[in-house]
Amino acid sequence: MLNLGNTDFVLAIPSIPEHELSQLSLSLFDLWEKRIEIAVPVPDYSLFLEVENGSIKGSGKILSAVQTTVQAVVLIGGFASGIEYINMSLRFAHRELPSLAGQVFGAPSTNITFKSSKSDINYICNIFESVRKRKLDITVAMAKIQLKFGAEVTSNPEFMKILAEALEACDHYPEQAQFPFTNDHDDLDLKSDSTPDKPRRNKTPIPNFPSQMQIRVEVWRESKNKPKQSRIIKS
Repeated sequence: MLNLGNTDFVLAIPSIPEHELSQLSLSLFDLWEKRIEIAVPVPDYSLFLEVENGSIKGSGKILSAVQTTVQAVVLIGGFASGIEYINMSLRFAHRELPSLAGQVFGAPSTNITFKSSKSDINYICNIFESVRKRKLDITVAMAKIQLKFGAEVTSNPEFMKILAEALEACDHYPEQAQFPFTNDHDDLDLKSDSTPDKPRRNKTPIPNFPSQMQIRVEVWRESKNKPKQSRIIKS
């Protein structure tokens, strides 16, 4: 399976009762799933969400089979442009999760922190970018992808064939010419880089709300064609 990214978020709000946590987690899953279905042009994927009490902590993950991703790329168009389009749509989908969580659980935007990890699709996009910049040749690029994903891609000849053809057809960026500096600098408007750094905004501290029991709600759907499942774990 290809990891299409995951997002961790924290809502700085007090704990809520188990029943309410479960119901709101299911509602969040449904809303996020609808956004993904609209935004991400992959015909099938697995979707996972887990939410814990304390402060409300959550994590969402999207997975997809290599063959399914290849089908999506072919439907969009060229491999390079298709992968980039899917990558942008995944970024949007993951940015939506913390925002939706804030709406569902009633947390203001100032009380939301989140972090999204880069997806396997993003890794492939970076490989293409390195080839365009002439930092990698095609042989090394293919080797890096095979090393990264192993049998998941090497056992899929269609993916490897399409990938090799796309790298071969990849347009290189033109090499940047050196600026012909002279010893005469009288005509150059040199500005000192003396702009003071902007002060960093302090992040809203996340309070540690007490909780008698740790409760985690897990919601997932292994495929679009399979039923949504959920469970509650107490510790």
